[in-house]
Amino acid sequence: RPSNVLSRATSWSETFVAWLYIPFRFVRSAFIGFLHFVVSLIPSIPLTGVPSGVDEVRAFVAAFSARYGVADHPPFHVSTYGDAVVKARQDICFLLVYLHSWDHQETHRFCRDVMCARAFVDYVRENNLIVWSCDVNSREGYKVSMVMRETSYPFLAVVCIHDSRMTIVDRIEGYMTCDALIGRLVETLEKIGRAV
Repeated sequence: RPSNVLSRATSWSETFVAWLYIPFRFVRSAFIGFLHFVVSLIPSIPLTGVPSGVDEVRAFVAAFSARYGVADHPPFHVSTYGDAVVKARQDICFLLVYLHSWDHQETHRFCRDVMCARAFVDYVRENNLIVWSCDVNSREGYKVSMVMRETSYPFLAVVCIHDSRMTIVDRIEGYMTCDALIGRLVETLEKIGRAV
């Protein structure tokens, strides 16, 4: 019967240790309860100050329109980039993405002489291009710039259904005249149109 004596000794030692830990458990439980009480007194801070992706695009379009004129630029699709991609896929049309950097030296000239040129605006409308744009300093613009992997501004990308999925089929980086940009878009759309 030595095993019975050993099990009784183990159970006595466990009981003794358990009794020793009772004050520690009580203090720990009281401390945790106190922390929960203190945290419950702190008012929750709502995250209403963080703009959504749509709000950031809307703010960019408003700033762009204020600087360059409301009627003088292509109609920007006001949505998140993801929603613009979905729309282009559903409508089976090309999505033209313009990533804007207010800080770049060529930005103002490009916006004034190319984005707001009557020939460019007419080309966009005649070809039913969805134009989506955002400031790269916003969260939405930054996320899209990570997808596009641009290295220079001004930056444009043509996105469309290619091989059954939405794909970036052309990247246009750096300043380009209005005629050169329209020529590049004509070439890209014709090339992809033949492949589809």
